[in-house]
Amino acid sequence: MKILVITDHFPPDVEGGYELRCEEACNWLHNKNYEIRVLTIENDKINDNHKYHVKRKLKKYADGSTPKNWNIIIRYFNAVRDNYIFRKEVNNFKPDYLYLWRCQGISRSLIPELFNSQIQTKVDMCDTWLKKVSTEHGPIYGFLQRETESKWKGYLKYIVLKSLPFLSLGYLRKNYSMDVKSTDGVFCSSYVKQFHLESFIECEHFEVVNTGVNQKLFFYKEKIIDDCDILSLLYVGALTKEKGIFFLLELLRNIKEYTNKKIILNMVGKFSNKDEKQKFLRLLETPLANVDINIVGFVNRNKLYHYYHNAHFTIIPTLWDEPFSRVPLESMACGTPCIATVTTGLNDLIKVKAPLLLLKKKDERSLGKVLSPFSDLKENYSKLCLNSNNFIQENYTFNHYMDKISNKFFSI
Repeated sequence: MKILVITDHFPPDVEGGYELRCEEACNWLHNKNYEIRVLTIENDKINDNHKYHVKRKLKKYADGSTPKNWNIIIRYFNAVRDNYIFRKEVNNFKPDYLYLWRCQGISRSLIPELFNSQIQTKVDMCDTWLKKVSTEHGPIYGFLQRETESKWKGYLKYIVLKSLPFLSLGYLRKNYSMDVKSTDGVFCSSYVKQFHLESFIECEHFEVVNTGVNQKLFFYKEKIIDDCDILSLLYVGALTKEKGIFFLLELLRNIKEYTNKKIILNMVGKFSNKDEKQKFLRLLETPLANVDINIVGFVNRNKLYHYYHNAHFTIIPTLWDEPFSRVPLESMACGTPCIATVTTGLNDLIKVKAPLLLLKKKDERSLGKVLSPFSDLKENYSKLCLNSNNFIQENYTFNHYMDKISNKFFSI
């Protein structure tokens, strides 16, 4: 069975959570004897070592935007070009399925091709890209469909729009349409599905399938419990205000009321905002009582397990509504309990009674409160570590996830 995967980024081009999960899915399907081919954006600097073909040929539209230095001729040419590349790939590979991951950063003119193909199309929805491409139609269709005050300009646009198949030698469609009802898909969380249904009811038949964690990368290690005077915390993720790094400082400022142990916090991740970075580093110049903070920076995902294994708790102080976080899954798989704020991205885990320690967003003493029963690192803590790993083993391994996906999408 042949599967053509379409995505805007594919590792090692970008190694975010979504891209890595796409790669893991392709690897899993390949190991199950599916014939995989990936079509993604250009990057001449990458030497692929995947066991399946990765075609890096499509033009890049960063964050879904057309490069400003492209004039109308270049925009039109690249739109036709990418549709030609897609059709050529389909003719050569002859896939049984299209498997769409994030398509926000590819040509908008390719979207109608993907969603009106005669090939069975499957969609993975782990963020909001589907809603975005349904409303923003790109430099060709967006311009031609945009209303104008001039009646004659509007009429001219209409003629050009309907003539697109002729003008493009058949590579552009005369309408920007997406036949989502004829596709099948999954959302990564109930929150992402609800977000789309508020204005995009066509995808109501997509199911919610939470992702899982790769146990080869994140494996269990039993904690060695001793009477140490140190409590080790771990933060994994982008170092941003939305992810709660400033809230985390306030939590640590108030933790001394609940434990006498010295706190060591390792922060794995990078700053993405210069002003936020400067503000955070300035705040660190004023030491917190009995707290040491180490900014580790970026760590390759293949080495993250080391940080999970050496932490007593992983903390996720997120303040924004994120789709679905894999950090709690990775942490619990390694046997490290997770402390997290109650956000939309955790709702599905909370509903199935995941052994999480939950923070209140507006309570700066909540970290101390939830840690208090476990901070001695004795029997209660050992049980929590084991329960965390058991929860993943029983419900949230990547094999669990891909078994559901393959049975739903690609069953023979």
